[in-house]
Amino acid sequence: MRQFGQLGLGDERDRNLPCQVSTLSGRHVALVACGWRHTVVTAEGGGLWSWGRGTHYQLGHGEEADLMLPRQVSPDALRRAADDAGAPEGAVAGLAAPCG
Repeated sequence: MRQFGQLGLGDERDRNLPCQVSTLSGRHVALVACGWRHTVVTAEGGGLWSWGRGTHYQLGHGEEADLMLPRQVSPDALRRAADDAGAPEGAVAGLAAPCG
């Protein structure tokens, strides 16, 4: 059972077929990364969204909360994470670009 919303569909139901994540409708997803109980995507032109289990801050929103639907990670949160990890300046520039 999808207990933590990692499918991004707003519920905890299992699915046997692919489903469109409506929160991301209209965006051109460039990359999808799936963890054990969470999912992260980047969009063409910038922007990073995450959802699923967040009990260890792994979603990047600065809180320990599970998310049933994708939420965009703020550019400030991305910069703080890069700084904390010792990444070179500008390493997250493409990801941090705001999306409309």
